[in-house]
Amino acid sequence: MIDKIKHSRKIVFAFISIPVLLLLLAMVFIAIRQNLLEKKYVYYSTLANAMGISTQTPVLYKGFEVGRVRDFSLMEDGNIGLEFYILNRYKNIMVTGSILARNTNPITGKTTLEFIQNPNSREHLQDKSTILSSDFPEGKKQLKLIAPQTSDPISLILDNLAQLSSSLNEDYNADKGSIPRFLVNLADASEKANASMNKVEEITTELSILTANLNQDNNPESGVLLRTLNNLAELTQGLNNRMNELEFILASAQTAIDNYKKPDSLLIKLLDPEQDKILQPLSETLNNLESATAELAKILATVNNPELRLLLSNLNDSLAKARKTLEGLNNNPLLRKGISPSAEQNMPSPKYIHQVPNVP
Repeated sequence: MIDKIKHSRKIVFAFISIPVLLLLLAMVFIAIRQNLLEKKYVYYSTLANAMGISTQTPVLYKGFEVGRVRDFSLMEDGNIGLEFYILNRYKNIMVTGSILARNTNPITGKTTLEFIQNPNSREHLQDKSTILSSDFPEGKKQLKLIAPQTSDPISLILDNLAQLSSSLNEDYNADKGSIPRFLVNLADASEKANASMNKVEEITTELSILTANLNQDNNPESGVLLRTLNNLAELTQGLNNRMNELEFILASAQTAIDNYKKPDSLLIKLLDPEQDKILQPLSETLNNLESATAELAKILATVNNPELRLLLSNLNDSLAKARKTLEGLNNNPLLRKGISPSAEQNMPSPKYIHQVPNVP
């Protein structure tokens, strides 16, 4: 059991370590391909506009990519401030008096920045130095001095056209170029298209014959194909009617489901559909009862008034005195035997005479 656990740990470690190792190797390979591990020297320049410029625009020197654009921004004077870097291996080409020229291919529209080295200088530029651009008169003047063959825009366009024509004429066949072979292939394709059209015409004729054969039947009024289409139309019409009925059934079922979702509404519809036999009179009765309750609350509120309590207390005192007077008159010795003892017992206690029960 312990050996199995040890082997399982090794397997888990292998499954974890191998992908991590492959990821590290891939990252190192990407870093090498992107020159991330190589030292870079930063330089600055100024352009008239940012047309065709991006943060990955290459900087070329005699066809070799020696660096790339790192950043560019709009300055206060309306020009474009450009920041680019040169790889460490090409640091020795950066000399004073060099020019940064922008070349745009008129066919593809691709823009590249070409570094034109000053052949008359051996003084190396320091890091973060500024290089003139061919977009401005000062840079154009310097470009004519150090590289007159590349300073003429017309000659650049002609060179680009020459490169385009040579690339079109290049082929593995030394006798024929791309353009002649293209024309020959176009002629062959037109001949094949003509042959294909003839075949299409033959197929159309055969389809016409097949259709005529399908329309032939013992019934002189209609053929097999027409009767099939007619039966299919009737079938679809019947299916459409069944679908309408099914839609009505589903709508009724949905209505019933909606009614059962609200049982109170269903009960109302069953007991009083018009709501004028039970619900409306009951509602009026409840409204009247609510009004009467409000009035009763007002009356009870007035009963709890202190002035009314005082009035009732005084009334109780007066009634008690009147009762004693009547008892005395009724039990007068001249008339009978005086006040009976039972009258004293039935009289309320003096402490309860001035109290009135609270009414909620």
